[in-house]
Amino acid sequence: MTPSIQEIEKAVSQLTPEQLADFSAWFAEFEARSTQPLSVEDDRAEWFRFSGQAFNAAYGDDEPDYTEADLKVINPEYRGG
Repeated sequence: MTPSIQEIEKAVSQLTPEQLADFSAWFAEFEARSTQPLSVEDDRAEWFRFSGQAFNAAYGDDEPDYTEADLKVINPEYRGG
């Protein structure tokens, strides 16, 4: 579960000065990366990751195995060309 803003604020307020400096430097880098457009390769990798997650969510381990014959069943309601 993602923490709330209040939970993040509380955690940050409890950091030591050294930890806060490290966190601030990390967050500045994070912000800089998040505002830059993705390269074509990074964008492609992100889409592959996203589609893989969607595929895994749609087809669980308990999904039945389909044969090639199952995939070639004609849909009688199809009215395409």
